[in-house]
Amino acid sequence: MRVDGDDCMIGRRSRLAKPRQVKTTRAPTGRATGAQSPGVPSQTTWLHVPAARPGARLRLYCIPYAGGGSAVYRDWPSQLDARVEVRTIVLPGRERRFVEPALSSVLELADLLVPALLPVLDPPFAIFGHSMGAMLGFELACRLTSAGRPPVHMLASGARAPHLRDHGPQFHAMPDADFVASVGGLGGTPAELLEHEELLRLMLPTLRADFTAAETYRSPTGRPLPCPITAFGGDRDPLVGRVDLDGWSSHTAGGFGVHMLPGDHFFLHTARAELLPLVRDALAPHLRV
Repeated sequence: MRVDGDDCMIGRRSRLAKPRQVKTTRAPTGRATGAQSPGVPSQTTWLHVPAARPGARLRLYCIPYAGGGSAVYRDWPSQLDARVEVRTIVLPGRERRFVEPALSSVLELADLLVPALLPVLDPPFAIFGHSMGAMLGFELACRLTSAGRPPVHMLASGARAPHLRDHGPQFHAMPDADFVASVGGLGGTPAELLEHEELLRLMLPTLRADFTAAETYRSPTGRPLPCPITAFGGDRDPLVGRVDLDGWSSHTAGGFGVHMLPGDHFFLHTARAELLPLVRDALAPHLRV
C-alpha cells in the first residue's frame, strides 16, 4: 500500500495519537433509503471536497485504495474539467476518522456509506475507485442504482471484476511480520514507514482491515449497472491482469472500455499524466447539455 506523506491513512494531525475504540452501529443491509440511519456518521464525516465548485455540472466521488486516504486525490480538481467537483470518501480508521476502527468488509462499509451519501448526492455523479476503492465503489453504485439514484459512470482502477475470485496472495491472513513484509514488497509503501515501530503499530489494524475487505469481497454477476464502466490497469501489475479487468464488462449494460497504462499496481500515481486525460474523456459526455 502506498502511504506517502499526506496520503498516509493517519494524516498529519493524528500521527502520534493513541487509537481509541469508537462504537459504531451497523445500518441494515439492503435497499437504501434517503433517511439518515441511527448511528450512521453524517455525510460531512464521510466526505472531503478539496476544491468546492457550487456550480459544477458533475460530481466525481473518489474512493482510496487499501491503506490510502482522501489526500490521494488532492490534486485531481486542478487536472479535471472545471465543471467537475471532486468529492473524496473519508473511510474510518484514517485521517480525521483515525480514532474510529476500520471495517473489514466492503458490505459493512456500504451499509454505513450509502445512507450518509443519499441526502447529498447532487446528481449527476460518477464514481472512481482504485483497488479496494473500486470494490466499494461498485457496491455503492449497485445500491444507489437500486435506490433509484444510479451513477452516470463507474470508473474501476487497479481492481479485478467483483465476481472473480482473488487468486493472488491473501495478505490479510498472514501473520503480522509476513503481512508487513508482503505489503512492503508491493512497492507502494516507503520502507522507512514500515520500519517505524510506533507508526506501524498505529497503521497495522487499518491496513489489515482494508486488505481483508478487498480480498474477501465478491459480488455475483446479477443485474448489470445501467451506466458505462471504464476499467484501468497497470501493464506490470502483479495483482490485477487484463483478464481481471475485462471481467468488468459483464457488470454493465451501458458500454465498457478498458485502458492499460504503464506501471505496477500503483500506476494511479506513476502514470497520472496518462490516467487523468482518460478520466476526463470518460466524463466528458456527461457534461454536455
